[in-house]
Amino acid sequence: MWLASGYFAGRKKVLFPAAVAVGCVGLLGFVVAGSALGMYGRLADARAVMIVDFQPLRSIPTEVETQAEKGYPPGSIARLEKSFLGWSKVRMPNQDTGWIRTENIVPLY
Repeated sequence: MWLASGYFAGRKKVLFPAAVAVGCVGLLGFVVAGSALGMYGRLADARAVMIVDFQPLRSIPTEVETQAEKGYPPGSIARLEKSFLGWSKVRMPNQDTGWIRTENIVPLY
C-alpha cells in the first residue's frame, strides 16, 4: 500500500486508511487464531490420536507375556509417540505411557 500511495499521491488519503484497516484486520485474525489454538488444548497436537476400542495399555509391545496393564475407555485422547510392528506407543494426558495395537487408535489429523 505504501508503494501504491507513492505512485498515486492524489489517492493517498484513501490508500493509507485502507492499509491501516487491512493491517488491523490481519492483526485481529492473528489474535483470534492464537486464542483458538489455545482453546483446542490436547487436540492442537498433530500427533493426537483417539482410542476407539477398549484395549489396555501394555508396558511392552507384546501379548504373550504377563505385564502391567491399564485400560482407558473408547474416546480417550492420547498423543502418539512412536510405532513398532503394529503397535503404537501413546502418552495419555495424565502422563501414563503404554503400547496399544495400532488398529485400536485413530489419528485425528
